[in-house]
Amino acid sequence: LFWLGVGMTWLIQLGVFGEKLAQAADSKQLGVAFIGYLIFTIFMTIGAMETHKVLFMIFVLIDFLFIGLSLSTLGVMPHAMHNLAAYSELLISLLSFYGSAAAVLNTHFGK
Repeated sequence: LFWLGVGMTWLIQLGVFGEKLAQAADSKQLGVAFIGYLIFTIFMTIGAMETHKVLFMIFVLIDFLFIGLSLSTLGVMPHAMHNLAAYSELLISLLSFYGSAAAVLNTHFGK
């Protein structure tokens, strides 16, 4: 549902469904949804403290991602917060590749 909501918001903002809908839409509603996801990921981050460091760091970066997305969508320092979200997402993907490779290879080689 997350990406469906984000994608639909972007399509509405771009005027894909008509100019009238694009003008009537309030993009800040997506910022409120991002805050909801931030609250959820904070709980998940607390839970990830008891797992391994890579998963914990991924969740910390997801927290920063949602902070950046929320604030940029709500118009608070949009450029800086967009950059925070972008760099967080980049680091999330790199750590996720590392974590998945470590899980597969360590299991495969018995470590």
